[in-house]
Amino acid sequence: MDPLRNLKATPLSPEKLKAFYKKETNKELKVVMLNSIKEGDTIEAIFDQGCFVLFIPVMSSFNGHFVSLFRTREGIFFLDSYANTPKNLFKTIEELGKVQLKTQLFEIIRNSEEHCYYNPILYQSKTEQVADCGRFAVVNCILFTKHQEQDKQYNLVTFNNKIIEFMKTHQIADYDDAITALTQNI
Repeated sequence: MDPLRNLKATPLSPEKLKAFYKKETNKELKVVMLNSIKEGDTIEAIFDQGCFVLFIPVMSSFNGHFVSLFRTREGIFFLDSYANTPKNLFKTIEELGKVQLKTQLFEIIRNSEEHCYYNPILYQSKTEQVADCGRFAVVNCILFTKHQEQDKQYNLVTFNNKIIEFMKTHQIADYDDAITALTQNI
């Protein structure tokens, strides 16, 4: 039996993500509800800590999807474990009938003069037995923070390289197992 199976299937709460981030960085993680970003919010206000985890409540306020975003001099970086672009993610939300989640975030990003980068790699399996989007989001923020502290460049390629390096070192075959093993002490 797969020892990571139960962990992969267990979604993490914002509180668990915050605690893990604090343990790894000694800093507070900003977790933002999608519909809390309002008209008039600015890029500077949204990215006041550089990186944050965005929670998108899909079925209820406790059941949803986590993505992470960070901002550097190069632009805005959007990591969705399902490889959605911000535009596609919002389209999916609308298709689920969650129009009330319409938010200013995607408008603010689209209207900014900054380029928005996103990951084209499907990290998370789309099966019901996998709920590790929060793990991908928090690891991205941890790596971003650690690179910033060391004044090193960080982007989504760096994230991917770190995950692949972990997979090779630990002889792990897929992304879900890798991120779960990497974060199993949450």
